[in-house]
Amino acid sequence: MDKKPRTKVKVVIRVRPPLNEEDLTCVYPSKSQNSVEIFNHRNIKENLQYDFSTVYDKTATQREIFEECVQPLLGNSFEGQNVSIFAYGPTGAGKTHTMLGSSMDPGITLRVIKWLFEKCGKDLVPKEESLPQTTISLSYLEIYNEKVRDLLAENSNDLPIREDNKHKIFVAGLTEKVIDSFETFKSHFGPACNRRSVAATNLNEHSSRSHSIVLLKVTRKFKDKEFLGKIHLIDLAGSEDNRRTGNKGMRLKESGAINRSLFALGEVVDAINKNNPRIPYRNSKLTRLLQDSLGGSCHSLMVTNIAPEEHYYYDTYCTLNFASKSKKIVNTCTTIVTSLEKTHPLLKRNATSDSHLPSITKKMKTDDSTTPSASLHSSTSSSNILPSPWKSSVNEKIEELEKQISEFRELAAKEETKNSNSKSSLTPPVNDDSAESSPDVVYATPIIMKRKNALKDTSNLFQNLFGRQKQKVHERLKRILDSGPSCSPLFQDFSSDKKNNKKRKSDSGETPSGKGKDSVVLSKSKFDPIWQEKRNEDFLATLNSASVKDLQQLHTVGTKRAKLIFEWRELHGPFQQLEALKDIPGFTCKYFEKFLKNNLISQ
Repeated sequence: MDKKPRTKVKVVIRVRPPLNEEDLTCVYPSKSQNSVEIFNHRNIKENLQYDFSTVYDKTATQREIFEECVQPLLGNSFEGQNVSIFAYGPTGAGKTHTMLGSSMDPGITLRVIKWLFEKCGKDLVPKEESLPQTTISLSYLEIYNEKVRDLLAENSNDLPIREDNKHKIFVAGLTEKVIDSFETFKSHFGPACNRRSVAATNLNEHSSRSHSIVLLKVTRKFKDKEFLGKIHLIDLAGSEDNRRTGNKGMRLKESGAINRSLFALGEVVDAINKNNPRIPYRNSKLTRLLQDSLGGSCHSLMVTNIAPEEHYYYDTYCTLNFASKSKKIVNTCTTIVTSLEKTHPLLKRNATSDSHLPSITKKMKTDDSTTPSASLHSSTSSSNILPSPWKSSVNEKIEELEKQISEFRELAAKEETKNSNSKSSLTPPVNDDSAESSPDVVYATPIIMKRKNALKDTSNLFQNLFGRQKQKVHERLKRILDSGPSCSPLFQDFSSDKKNNKKRKSDSGETPSGKGKDSVVLSKSKFDPIWQEKRNEDFLATLNSASVKDLQQLHTVGTKRAKLIFEWRELHGPFQQLEALKDIPGFTCKYFEKFLKNNLISQ
C-alpha cells in the first residue's frame, strides 16, 4: 500500500516597509540567507536569528510572492488535494494587503482566481467528452466574536461547524456560488468584502476585526473519475495590545475575541509539536476551521507579516517564535477522488422500475419481511459506495440471476402445458387472493423455501442460546434463595412480606384498595403506644429548646416558619401543648395536621 505524501507547513516571512522613515527599525531580513535577525532583549550585544523557507524584505512585490510561493501549490487542487494559504502577524503588519492588495496591485486572493481561470478556462465548457470538465465554486465567511458569518448572504447568523463521516470539517448552511469567469467572481466578492467587519484603531485605520476565509472548491471530472480539491485563502486578524490600540467598548470586546482565538491557535501548534494525543482544535472556531491546515490533510503556506519598527519589537518577537514553531508541523496530504464507473442497469432501478415482477414482490412480502426485492434495492442504494473491483463481480451475479429467472419461467411454462396440476404441486398453499396471481410465482417458490429454512434454523439457534442463558439465571436465583436470608433488597423474601402486609391490613382495619377514610391515618400496629408518647414529648421539647437552624430540620418547616416558631416562643414562653402552634400566624388547621403527620406525631 502506497504511503500518503507528507509535507511540512511552509513558512514565508514578509517584512513591510516602515510607515515613517524617521522610525527606528529592529528587524534585519536577509533574502540571500533566508533568515531574519532581531536584537536580543536579554542581551543587547547579540542578535537572535530565525531561519525560514523564504524571506522577503520591503522591496518584494505581490507578483513575486505569488509566483514563487503560492503558484506551485495551486496545481494540487486539480489532483483532488487541499491547499491552505493564510497570512499571520500582528495588527498593522500588512496581512490584508498581502491577501487582497489593491486594484493596481492585487494580492494573493485575486491572483489565485485569475490563475485558476487561465489554467482551466478551456475546461469550463468542454466541447468533447474526452476533455476534463472543471467547476469552481466560491464561499466567503468571517469569524467575528466567535461567530461564523456568511459574507455572501446579507443577514447571516452564527453558522454551525460540522464534521462529516470522513472527519472533514465544513460549515453547515454556508452559501456556495458557482463562478465561471473573473467578472462573476468580482460581482459576488465585492459586496461580500463590504460586509466584513473593519474599524479604525490607534495603530491601523482599517483594522480587520475578524478572521476571514475564502473557500474555493475545484471539481474536475475526467472520464470515469471526479477530483475535488479545496483552496482556503485565510486573512487572520492581528493580535492587539489594547494599551497601544486604545480600544474601548465594542473594539475592546472584538480584540478580546481575536486574542483568545490566536492564543488557542498557539496551543494547537504547541500540542502538535509535542505529539500530544489530544489536539485542542475545539477550543476555538478558528482552530476548528484550520484543523486540516495544521496537522491535517493539506498543503499549507503561512505568510508571516512583520512590522520593522522598534515599537513593534515585542509583537515581532512573539510572531517569529510562533512562525518557527509552525514550520515544524507535518501534514498528511490525501486525494479526494470519486469513481464514476458505469454500473449494471439493474443497480440503477428504483422501486417503481420493477413493475415487470408484480406477483413475485407480492408473494415474497407475504411470506418474508426480508425480500429479494428489498435486498436488491438496498444494493442499489449502496452501489455508490462499492469499490470498483466489487462492481464487476456484482454485475456478473446479477446477470446469472437474470438467466436463472428466465430458465424458471421457461420451465414453468412447459410444466403448465404438460400437466395442469403441476402448478399446484410446485406452489405452496396460499390464500385465495394470492392463488389468482400470475405464473411468475412458480419460479419464486424455491427461493422462498430456502429463505424460510434459513430463518427457521437461525430462530432455533437463538432459542437454544437464550434458553440456556435463561436456565442459568434461574439456577443462580434458586441457589441464592435456598442459601437463606440475604441483606440485599434484590433477593428478599417477598412471600413473607406479602403475608405480613395482609396481616397488618386486617389488624388496622384498612380497606384492601387503600382508598378508605382511614388510609391517611397512621396504623396503630405500626408504632408502639409507649414509643408514640415518648415521640410526642421529645417533639414538644424540641419546639421549646431548638434554635432556628435546628427547627429547619423538621419536615415541612422552612426558614420562614422556623423563625415564626422561634419568635413566638420568645414572646409567649414555651409551648405547653401542640395545639398552641395554631396560634402562630400562617399555621392553618390544614397545615397543622400535615405538619404533625409528616413528623410522625399523633394528637
